[in-house]
Amino acid sequence: MSTAHHPIAIIGAGLGGLTLARVLHVNGIEAAVFDLEADRDARTQGGMLDIHEETGQAALRAAGLHERFRERVHPGGEAMRVLDRHARVLLEEADDGDGGRPEIDRGDLRDLLLDSLPEGAVRWGSKITGARRAGAGAYEVTLADGTAFTAGLLVGADGAWSRIRPLLSDAVPAYTGISFVEMDLFEADARHPECAELIGGGMFFALGDHRGFLAHRESDGSLHIYAALRAAEDWLSTIDFTDAGAAKAALAEHFTDWAPGLRRLITDADGAPVPRLIHALPVGHHWERTPGVTLLGDAAHLMSPFAGEGANLAMIDGAELGTGPVAVLGTSFGGWIAAETALRDRGGHVGRLVLMDAIGPVVPGHPIAVPGRGPGGPSSPQTPVGEPSGLPPGGPRPAAMEALRAYGGADMGDPGLLERLRAVSCPVLVVWGENDRVAVPDYGRAYAAAFDDARFELVPGAGHLPIREQPAATFAVLDGFLG
Repeated sequence: MSTAHHPIAIIGAGLGGLTLARVLHVNGIEAAVFDLEADRDARTQGGMLDIHEETGQAALRAAGLHERFRERVHPGGEAMRVLDRHARVLLEEADDGDGGRPEIDRGDLRDLLLDSLPEGAVRWGSKITGARRAGAGAYEVTLADGTAFTAGLLVGADGAWSRIRPLLSDAVPAYTGISFVEMDLFEADARHPECAELIGGGMFFALGDHRGFLAHRESDGSLHIYAALRAAEDWLSTIDFTDAGAAKAALAEHFTDWAPGLRRLITDADGAPVPRLIHALPVGHHWERTPGVTLLGDAAHLMSPFAGEGANLAMIDGAELGTGPVAVLGTSFGGWIAAETALRDRGGHVGRLVLMDAIGPVVPGHPIAVPGRGPGGPSSPQTPVGEPSGLPPGGPRPAAMEALRAYGGADMGDPGLLERLRAVSCPVLVVWGENDRVAVPDYGRAYAAAFDDARFELVPGAGHLPIREQPAATFAVLDGFLG
């Protein structure tokens, strides 16, 4: 029997792989998608996702699905509450409908993508066991049932433990030191009213002493809970998760000094808790460009979930791979992600890179001064009267700062990034507000100097967010670069 050949084979029917398949389809190119699940309904697809304007929503626009996505978003899902371990409210924000990160059930988003593909585009029940180069211009993929196929272009969209990644990289995910236990409270308003009132209508965080709760209200009225702890990698293996009561009791022991209402998120949970070890690939993971094979999503850049970027980056990876060279722009922390995206681009998909008051590298003599923290302590940089700061009142949200510290470490940066930036081959524009005190202009000049092909532009009268503070001048600079 002859081996089947597919010009384009996408391994993994997650959000990134499906986005790639849809964007290719919109552009008249068909691809075969392979997934190990028996069918589309083989398992539940997790909880809510906030889909970001500049990544996930941009991908849905490229896929021609943005309007249908907006019809499915969860009203009120962008509301947020942040508590301490005593259940004192530190921050509360309502969903006024104007936010750029609407919430949608992961399953609804996956169904939207699946329903937009031709019948039979996804080959269910296809468990990949290995892949190898099969002569010039092709790769052979073997399946658990003993069959095989070849592909002219092979895309690994198969997640953290990708079977395609070894073709390009020896990197394997490492334990981050954080363990999650996942739980649900069903019919929360009727059956768990105290927990429902505590969490509210959208996202919820309660953090302290290397422990915490992350939760959200789902579109069916249930509450999806993650208890998070910094723990040894083998800690979860000491708990018998087949005994729901014993597992919840063991977990609750780590929250004995927390408010009773917060502990009820564990003790009142329905069903069996599910353990999750949080893994990540090394920061800056990349590979040499190899014709005919590439990675996207968690297969390429697995990270912890605290920044809420994983699904969004997988989708924009798929959209960019399906549409060709694009301009990538990032501001502040987003600029760091944009720079890393350009570094990981081995297929020529990033045509131009724009960094606006971006953080990322460690620049000697120019530490990052984050409001509420300062460059070396808890003080916040002060803004003289009449001078722009470009920052929301009070600085970044606590949850955003927690994510930044988890990603950037004590220095809020990567000491090796400047040296690695020489590998970026596309033209780069570095835009900076002349009054930025979070990252001073000399920090930006050092950033620009690290690239082989970059220019630095200062925006007069702007602080850390020039596109807000001096939009006309900033867009003039962008237009001159992007055309």
